[in-house]
Amino acid sequence: MKLILQLFILSQLISGCGKQSLAPGEYMKWIEDESNGLKVKRTLSDVIFTLQYRPVDYMVAQEFKADHISPQQLAQRRQELETALHFNLTLSADNETQPLKNNTGPDGYFERVNHFLTDGANDFKLRCGNDTFDCSLCHLEQTYGLAPVNTLVLAFEPRSTMPVSFAHDLVLIYEDKVLGTGTVKMKIEKEKLEQMPMMKH
Repeated sequence: MKLILQLFILSQLISGCGKQSLAPGEYMKWIEDESNGLKVKRTLSDVIFTLQYRPVDYMVAQEFKADHISPQQLAQRRQELETALHFNLTLSADNETQPLKNNTGPDGYFERVNHFLTDGANDFKLRCGNDTFDCSLCHLEQTYGLAPVNTLVLAFEPRSTMPVSFAHDLVLIYEDKVLGTGTVKMKIEKEKLEQMPMMKH
């Protein structure tokens, strides 16, 4: 696994040659800008799915909330986070009601919440070329009714090897069991992944 991580880091350094370099705050804005292709939307059965790819450096920038991150801090958090591919999947609706509350009573809402808390990871796969990765983390963020959305924090940890470059699209596959949407597929294109800037530190 150590050799795989070294290859992954090396590939990112090589692919980063010639790319623009942004301060952490600007880097986060770039990643979240829908026009850059790392945040995609799809609407099915009145549910708006918003998928945000979360590169490791983006997660570090969110955590430290500063425009300068020491090389030591960045290296440590990269090592801890880069064994998985990370996403946020946000569910929303035009009527500004949490999708997990739509078309159900209190009991149904808590059943849906419990499903994601206990079995949600089994609903997701990530396809990368000929490889399909299991979901190793599915965390439903608690908003306590303060936001009209439901957000799932997802991570996919390859069983054996990390992709050493973005040679393929990343396709999220969600086999819905609670919302009535059926299978949902959302794609982050490899060309968009290849265009990611570097983050200054």
